[in-house]
Amino acid sequence: MGYVEVRSALARGLRQGRISPVEHSALVLELRRFWQSVAHIALDDELLERAANHTEQHALRAYDAIHLAALEAFAAPGDATFACWDRDLRDAAANLDYELLPRQL
Repeated sequence: MGYVEVRSALARGLRQGRISPVEHSALVLELRRFWQSVAHIALDDELLERAANHTEQHALRAYDAIHLAALEAFAAPGDATFACWDRDLRDAAANLDYELLPRQL
């Protein structure tokens, strides 16, 4: 899902003229290469249930709740730092005691 969100942001940048078609193509290629090194978390019933609970407990949108549930499946607080620029998702991760990057928005 993170891959789709980054691609969406790149497409939005292209549509809004913040990046050129050449820059867009180069960034998509770089993302594809980088994505091969990213840990992938299986979307199973347990993760879906945890994510559904996060939508209620933290008032998160569906994709954000899935990201938070995947973070929990990946590592416990103190064992991972969560890089995020979405305020609601950051607040939810902080409430679960995850360290955040950047430290402040």
